[in-house]
Amino acid sequence: MKTRMKVYYLSLVLLLAGSVGVKAQMTIGSSEPPHEGALLDLQQPNASTKMGLKLPVVSLADASLYGLTSGDQTKAVGMVVYNDNADIANGHGAGVYVWNGTKWSSLLGTGGSTGEEPADGTVLCAGLTFMDRNLGADPTADPNPSSYDAETTASPTGSLNGDYFQWGRKADGHEKWNSPAAVGPVTVDHYGQVPATNGAYYGKFIWNAHEKDWRSTHDDDLWEPSYHLTSNPCPNGFRIPTKTEWADVIKSILPFNKAAFTAARQGINIGSYGLFLPAAGFRDGLREGWYIGKGISTAYWSNTGIADMASIFTISIGYNATDSWISKSAGCNVRCVKN
Repeated sequence: MKTRMKVYYLSLVLLLAGSVGVKAQMTIGSSEPPHEGALLDLQQPNASTKMGLKLPVVSLADASLYGLTSGDQTKAVGMVVYNDNADIANGHGAGVYVWNGTKWSSLLGTGGSTGEEPADGTVLCAGLTFMDRNLGADPTADPNPSSYDAETTASPTGSLNGDYFQWGRKADGHEKWNSPAAVGPVTVDHYGQVPATNGAYYGKFIWNAHEKDWRSTHDDDLWEPSYHLTSNPCPNGFRIPTKTEWADVIKSILPFNKAAFTAARQGINIGSYGLFLPAAGFRDGLREGWYIGKGISTAYWSNTGIADMASIFTISIGYNATDSWISKSAGCNVRCVKN
């Protein structure tokens, strides 16, 4: 009798083992067969059910390090986790990460990032691909330094400040930190720019104590994509962010850490994206192009203008990130985004 029972149990074990081996694909959640290309197919039990896959939550310190408790990292290719550390080094904030054998790649970062690895010279933030430095900044400088002095213009300490464009103007020399100033406003050519033949104004910072626009007539479309070849200062394939896009950046960093923007490191690193914005201040278009806020605030143009004013993205020490309005004659930084 005992022998028969042993044979019975052994046969049952072999039968179950065989069935598991044969059935290499599996459906969880319903009796429907799995998709032909899926080893594991998670399905909703019924049409009214809304459930998801709960990934293991870990706190990764550095995306370049494996960091899990155990296991051969060379055999862990395809490992997926949810990282809850928004300040992960060499990563893109909190979100889903997959191990590719040498590092963790973000699949969906905080702030709407697509999780794609940015191309050289770019940074992902709030679903946008930004250039990693201000337009006109030193291309050889570290775009995300551990220390920075925005008040000193000489390289390397002020090398990331970049140029100070007046709203709607292309690069003609006026944007340089030491460009001479001239009293405006000025009559423009049919491209909306100061003609090169106008020696009194071409390449100069145009200011006026009583006019908020460097132009004699207003044009709110100068930095629209359709004007790219004539007035957009960004390189080919890039453009100036809209007011709405800068607002999305603000949303992605809320609640904002005011303490992160200090005089010791004159700039702010947006979240963990590596989008470093130096406190380059701006040039006053109402007072001879004087510099204001260097070392304590940022001022970045959007492409959104109304009459003699335009929208900027700004952060100051001790204050929240916000969008504001400033005269089009002001000289502010440009951080281009990919089309």
